[in-house]
Amino acid sequence: ALPIDNINTRAQIITVSGTVTDSFDTPAFIFIKTDKGYSNTYTISSAGVFSGTVSFTLQGYHTITVSCTDNIGNSAFDTIIIIYNSDSPVVNIALPIDNTSTRAQIITVSGTVTDSFDTPAFIFIKTDKGYSNTHSISSAGVFSGTVSFTLQGYHTITISCTDNIGNSAF
Repeated sequence: ALPIDNINTRAQIITVSGTVTDSFDTPAFIFIKTDKGYSNTYTISSAGVFSGTVSFTLQGYHTITVSCTDNIGNSAFDTIIIIYNSDSPVVNIALPIDNTSTRAQIITVSGTVTDSFDTPAFIFIKTDKGYSNTHSISSAGVFSGTVSFTLQGYHTITISCTDNIGNSAF
């Protein structure tokens, strides 16, 4: 069955599919509903296969319930949780402070990353003069790394990260 339980997605519309089996007959319809009020009825093929879509308008955890009843009144259901997350992570640079002057060729860049539903595993630190490196993010969302400069002058440091489902921040 699709989607997998507890999946994190940025898709606003997802397909729910699976199979229905019954010892004596295959129900003709399946009912798919969400905890936020969406519901619809879909047909089941003679092989017991069904497919339908659900949509989300609110960020967060959603329960999807698929249910059906056979011709003599026996019913069954299955429930999964979907996490709808279309928000990008938020990067906050703590060090260096914007417009800092320094004589050091190597400086520490640190800060935090927050995300509504998960913490990205890596950030990418790069400078306008070509330096770039990947650094890990702790489970608390903290990162720290260094950048080096060989030329004097103004430099731009860019931090970017992408969460586990593809939402990006710069």
